[in-house]
Amino acid sequence: MEWWGYLTSGIGAAGGLYGAWRAWRTERRLRPSYSPWILRHHQNLAWELRSNLPTDALDVELEVVGHAVLHALEGDPARVPSGGVLIPKISARLTAPANLLDVSWRQGPLGRRRTVRLLIPPIPGT
Repeated sequence: MEWWGYLTSGIGAAGGLYGAWRAWRTERRLRPSYSPWILRHHQNLAWELRSNLPTDALDVELEVVGHAVLHALEGDPARVPSGGVLIPKISARLTAPANLLDVSWRQGPLGRRRTVRLLIPPIPGT
């Protein structure tokens, strides 16, 4: 019966590892997700698109998906520094269910092109 102690301690250790792995996975899933760009309402039809990247973003391109139109863009999309801001002017129909903004950029001159899709929030007070 000497083996019984070894068996139960092995099962207990495996169960403890499994519980630790589940806790790590749950914590990772509940952690707030990182967004490389932050979109907020600025004023009227203008939105503030702030870079949350650790380095400069190069060749930034914006594309509106849905029932919205991009009219103008303030700022230099060729190079947006870390923490820098672009101000796109977007008009959207109030009855549209969801309007999205695709932001694509490169990090560094030889970096691959990345794209993120952001939900255009409704204008406060409407």
